[in-house]
Amino acid sequence: MGADKGLVEGMTNATELLGGGVFVLLHRGEVVFVGKSSGPMLAKIAALRSSDRPRWLPKIAFDEIRIRFVHPDRLADAYFALIAEYSPRHNAPTPASLPPTILARRI
Repeated sequence: MGADKGLVEGMTNATELLGGGVFVLLHRGEVVFVGKSSGPMLAKIAALRSSDRPRWLPKIAFDEIRIRFVHPDRLADAYFALIAEYSPRHNAPTPASLPPTILARRI
């Protein structure tokens, strides 16, 4: 059974959020976070805004979301390319740039 056109007219199709890919969170036009997900992106994006996040992991303020479906084989490449391009302030530094003591605690 099809959806009544009157109910969905003017709404945004967000079906791609149910799949995997990369996403960019923006605040006032600035890229503040780049994320990736091999599963549904919607849950990951919602978790970033949740008030239930651990105290040491700050909530990310954003007012715009951009997403792109990416085949799982190309997910890491797309993710790292976006981080290199935008250097978002909320993405953790790469392991090579972490001091050895912090890296040891992460492992």
